[in-house]
This record gives sequence, structure tokens and C-alpha cells, in this order.
Amino acid sequence: MQAKRWPERNKPKYRQDAYIEISRNGVRMSSDEARVGAVDFRRALALIQHGERGDEAGMRVIIDDEVIPADRLEQLIRATVSILWQLVAQLCEPDEVAEIGETLTLASAADEVDLDRDSRLVGQIAMAQHSGDPSVEYEVLREAATAPDGLVHLALTAAGAVPALLPQLRTDAGRQLLNNLAMQALREENSR
Repeated sequence: MQAKRWPERNKPKYRQDAYIEISRNGVRMSSDEARVGAVDFRRALALIQHGERGDEAGMRVIIDDEVIPADRLEQLIRATVSILWQLVAQLCEPDEVAEIGETLTLASAADEVDLDRDSRLVGQIAMAQHSGDPSVEYEVLREAATAPDGLVHLALTAAGAVPALLPQLRTDAGRQLLNNLAMQALREENSR
């Protein structure tokens, strides 16, 4: 039996006022954890954009040429999941938020055999981030790192989960939103 990936949602909606604030100081997991900064958000947004277009080669360039040499895979994954939650809050109606939360809760369960390992781990990181528990988040990242190229696969899966869970990103308006956010992250990155 072949493992399933994220189920695609079919209700594209887009709110014109959707906007993600990317902090100049980055996202702080805890005082002694590595920070997620504008560069990580820019890379995560680029990864999501390439994934939404099905551009696997573009995704690999970001991972292989930018992220791995900078040793930022964990931060990329955390930024990608953070973007997912921010987009869910900004783009979705309450019933859709509940549906996505339920999907991620089910995906995070160890006994959810229908999903592949990386999709399950994305669900676990998403639920850990949502609950504000960085220790669980890092536990999942450590588990992912035990497999060959585990963090790379997790980063690619996380980037693919965003448009799979948010079909409104596959519209012209959704693509424009991602472009705007990527430009904002680039400006933040260059202002340092």
C-alpha cells in the first residue's frame, strides 16, 4: 500500500486583506535556540512558491545551494510551518481553520498509517508550533534527522503541505500574495 501525501483541499478563497508580518528580529523559539530570521522566511516562501508550481528542481536549488551550505535546514522547516499557520489564520474562515487543525492533528498521530513518515512529522511540528512547545518541535526535528536526508525530505514535504492545505495559494491572487510576502522578506533580509 502506498503512503498518502497531504489531501488537497478544494475550496479556494482569498481575502484581499491577507498579510503576514515578518518581524525584524525573527521568531524566537527560546533564549538558547537558533533564531528563525528573515532569510529563513524568504527561503521558505521561495520553497513554497516552487512547490506550488511543481518545480522540484527549483526547490532543490534553494535547499542545495542556499540552505544546506548555511546549515539552516531546521530553521527553514520551522519558518515554513510558521508561514503555514500564519496563512491559515489570515486566509481561512473559522470552519476551514478547524478542518485544517483536525487534518494536522490526525496527521501528527503516530498510528496514522495512511500518511508517509515526513507528512506525519510535518503534522507533529505544526501541532507543536501551534501549542507553543518548542521542545516537541525539536524532538520531531531530531527524529527526522535520523533518516538519510531526513531534514531535506521534511523541508520539501512541509513546503508541499502549504499549498495542499491552502488551495487559494494556487490562484492568481494567492500567487501574488506569496510574491509580495517573498519581496517583504527579501527587504527585511537586506535591511540588516
